[in-house]
Amino acid sequence: MWHRSMMLALLLLCLAISVKARTCMPDTVPENQRSNITVGGISMPLVVWYPRWASGQTSAYVFSILAGDVLGYNVSEDRARSGSSQEMIFALGGCLDPAAFATDPKCGTGVPVTKHVGFENWRTTDPSMPVWLAQVGAMAPVLMGSICYDGLRGMYIMDKVLSAALSDAGLHLEFYGSYNSSWYNPKVYFPNITTIDLSLMKNCSANRMSSSKDANMYVHATGDYDSVINASGQLKLKCWNDVWWLSPAFRNTPESCIPVVSTGDAWGSEQLIQQISFHNMPMAFGTAINTSMWKSINVANQGALYLYEPDVTFLALGSQAKKIGFPLNDAREYGQNVYRTAFGNTIISNWYFKDLKTAADRAHFLLSKYKLSLDEINGMLRDVVSVGDDDYWAGACRWVIENRMLWSAWIPDSTTCSEGKGLVDSAGNLLESRLQAVDCKVCPVGRASAPMTDDKGPTRFCLQCPKGESQGLPGEQACVPCSIGSYSAVPGSMACTLCAVGSYGNSKGLSACSVCGQGTVSEKLRSTSKTIMVQGEEEWV
Repeated sequence: MWHRSMMLALLLLCLAISVKARTCMPDTVPENQRSNITVGGISMPLVVWYPRWASGQTSAYVFSILAGDVLGYNVSEDRARSGSSQEMIFALGGCLDPAAFATDPKCGTGVPVTKHVGFENWRTTDPSMPVWLAQVGAMAPVLMGSICYDGLRGMYIMDKVLSAALSDAGLHLEFYGSYNSSWYNPKVYFPNITTIDLSLMKNCSANRMSSSKDANMYVHATGDYDSVINASGQLKLKCWNDVWWLSPAFRNTPESCIPVVSTGDAWGSEQLIQQISFHNMPMAFGTAINTSMWKSINVANQGALYLYEPDVTFLALGSQAKKIGFPLNDAREYGQNVYRTAFGNTIISNWYFKDLKTAADRAHFLLSKYKLSLDEINGMLRDVVSVGDDDYWAGACRWVIENRMLWSAWIPDSTTCSEGKGLVDSAGNLLESRLQAVDCKVCPVGRASAPMTDDKGPTRFCLQCPKGESQGLPGEQACVPCSIGSYSAVPGSMACTLCAVGSYGNSKGLSACSVCGQGTVSEKLRSTSKTIMVQGEEEWV
């Protein structure tokens, strides 16, 4: 295990490397006028963590451009090492190896956090989220909230088939009811499963389709025992050629089934096979051997597939897919593992490291206001595809330039001061109103950051500590009353003074001490918190 001093030395070396940022805005803050943030006593750029997928990168780049070009931070980006949103939690929590979240991410080392803002977390409502946060410990990151567009997933259909069915028979294949084989014959518009080479597909026995848990859920929900087999006392889903799970409606004629092709570890299988069964859809579910083959198969076949949004996959290949609409999500049924209805939307969230507001208050404000719609993020993705360069930073830049009216509301007013700061004029002089204020700065010693509200909303000014109080630290939110036995005679004191010999202070917040014993002084007997009897009367000595 590394010694903490060695880790800190490596951190300092990495942060010493200069950050050369791309600039987007014509009126950008010049690079030589940008500022670092300070975390744990270390000066560093504001580091934006982004996931590996296109929409996550794009939303992160919009924030990075605004934080750098408009707010004037030195900004750097750091890309996820894994494909999991779980990594973000450990990265923003200061863990040294966040990609190793399943084993030892090396949290709690005491080294300052170097990843500060994270975008597009798809695991916000995961039941394991509290466990992950507890694993990070005291430095666990903070949820800012939804970015405003939800993640969508489910069964989709490629546009070519959709258009053919609509023009030929007026059949709306984006509606689940159009697949009911008791009434319609949608198979004529699709390729069947025999058109897909089995070598391009995963075996059910080698992915989650072999899960007894999924098989039990399916049987419990549908009562369809013919779709499973008993293997050594455990139920397993039955697959034709160990590749395709078949709809009950077409189990005896598998070659006529419409293929539904997924990727990953049979993503969406537990929901899609139930939807197919409940709604009598002539389909077979299978999983491509990898993501690249999943793309190729679905572009070539122009059929049905498991997909998620926002995503650039089929835009980049010149195709589009539309989600098949099922009955509205029934959360109660989903809680019982019954999936006859549509997938629920997935909250996509942004997170930040716990001291961001202290280290970079304006960036924190920007993050709190930053919202995008699904149309906006999809528009940026389509723009990048149309240009053809896969440069998501450039796509984000074009959006920022064209949408100033929208994002200008996300930018903090320079005179909206956060905790620990107060209003100043162009010369840096402290002010108590916004009339001549141009900026905020950390309140110095002898003052405290006090809240106020005017016609522009809440802000703060650096209140001079009154007599009887002091403040010895910068950036504090309150002055501290002098303790018993001390006083502060002038406003703006950074420390209280002890009562001199022959005087006392028997309460807090004094601006002066009282003289002992009506002017008599005893060098051997003096106190600021005790009384003695003098000629039968109690007096302070």
